[in-house]
Amino acid sequence: MLTEVVIWIVFVWLAIPVAYFLVFATASLRRLPHGESSCEHHRRTVILIPAYHSDSCIADTVQSALDQDYPSELFSVLVISDGMEQSTIQRLESAGAKVLEVHFENSTKAKSLQQAVRFLGADAFDVAVILDADNIVGRDFLSRTDSAMDDGTRAVQAHRKAKNTDTPVAVIDAVSEEINNSIFRHGHNALGVSSALIGSGMAFEYAWLCANADRFTTAGEDKEMELKLLEDGIFVKYLPDVEVLDEKTRTGQNYYNQRRRWIASQYHLFGNAMRRFSQVRDKSGYLDKLFQWMLPPRMIVIGLVPLMTLLLVIFKCSSWPAWLVLTVFLVIAMLLAVPAKMLDGKLLRALLKVPVLAAMSVANLFRIKGTKDRFIHTRHQ
Repeated sequence: MLTEVVIWIVFVWLAIPVAYFLVFATASLRRLPHGESSCEHHRRTVILIPAYHSDSCIADTVQSALDQDYPSELFSVLVISDGMEQSTIQRLESAGAKVLEVHFENSTKAKSLQQAVRFLGADAFDVAVILDADNIVGRDFLSRTDSAMDDGTRAVQAHRKAKNTDTPVAVIDAVSEEINNSIFRHGHNALGVSSALIGSGMAFEYAWLCANADRFTTAGEDKEMELKLLEDGIFVKYLPDVEVLDEKTRTGQNYYNQRRRWIASQYHLFGNAMRRFSQVRDKSGYLDKLFQWMLPPRMIVIGLVPLMTLLLVIFKCSSWPAWLVLTVFLVIAMLLAVPAKMLDGKLLRALLKVPVLAAMSVANLFRIKGTKDRFIHTRHQ
């Protein structure tokens, strides 16, 4: 009897995120309005690229950022360099970028952004774009993010997608990113809820970033930004057709380290977010964010639901039909969230890694102490 009670408790614990995924994955099938504008007004824009030991990839990123079909006098590229070689810095400056050298004992993107806005000054630009050192953007990136802000939008998140799927872990990482895009960005906007941020491919009103940069103090600065935007009642618009290519992690160890940092910052910020609820303007969006952060990591849900179903069928437990239905709903939600072109043999082979990655996700829950303030660098190749 006690065993059955425990099984049903676990069932409810996993059914809640499955239902959440299914609702927003279904909503993501609805096409978002383009928001394109024929307005000739262009905003003064700075592209900020925090770069920590990124010599191997930064040149291509900067070149794509410079090569924009946007008035050259109205945008600038600033690389915040921490630990890069002088030869790399000289190449970037020769290409047309500005470079701000910083030296942090414990480097984080938040610290780099703080130094950048101090260096540039409070009134230097109208919009700040944040890219990672391994991102590649198209020539129309600035013009399209600029147009998206013509309706008064103050924050946008572009569609970040994989630029490599050369290992099974990279495939899983790429698919995971697209699931997040469908559920936490596209699906949320489709239901009138602010999009989640993703750490790069983001654009903000420059004055807002300057006013709040010092508030972002952890290695999960994008989550801190989300909370502050919701507090200020600023809706984040998702741009599904504006793509930013991002390098996906290739090894299980890098995947583990990356998720460990994300989980640590999320759980740390949850407590602070609860205490700040009374100050929030967008209370419905804020409640959704708190609920979202209470859910177990998705990789655990994906790994545990079918495993529990299989075990309960094998041992002929009475609750197995309910678990089978839950597994079907989970599969439907994931299929709705993953782009059709990614449903191929490469993904099927990569799914063999899911049990290992799910186990790593469980291990992360017990190894988050001291991680929220420490940047765990993912090496670029």
